Amino acid sequence: MGNRALIAIHPAKKTSPCIYVHWSGGRESIEGFLMAAKALGMRSPEDDPSYALARLTQLIGNFFGGEPDGYLSLGLGLVGDFALEDNGLWEIGGEWKIIRNKQYPQLEAYDIPLSIRTAKQAVYAMNLDEDDEPKVLDRLDDLLDEYLQYT
Repeated sequence: MGNRALIAIHPAKKTSPCIYVHWSGGRESIEGFLMAAKALGMRSPEDDPSYALARLTQLIGNFFGGEPDGYLSLGLGLVGDFALEDNGLWEIGGEWKIIRNKQYPQLEAYDIPLSIRTAKQAVYAMNLDEDDEPKVLDRLDDLLDEYLQYT
């Protein structure tokens, strides 16, 4: 039981590194994590794949609020090490966008307000200093405005 998903840089192969999430693997959460990464100014998966995957792992781990002796429901591995369950494999690319989902090729509409809430929670979980947090949240609001213009 869970809401599992894998996240990898496009194009993903069986030998590609990926992030495993046991919870929050639906499109709303994944979109929220990607929005937060973009608002935080993290280097894009297209420009620096290894850095992007590492920072996204950190962001998701902070979101789950893991403690040293607790469970994060988060892992790293190779795509081929996991079964594609629940939400499948989200392939991400430049500008922190979902390129495709291998299990569900038809990307369907999703709950944008839920994605925004996830993004804001992920930003708060990064424990930014009081000068940086409002700037990042402003960038997140700008991203939302930009997105809503094209929907």
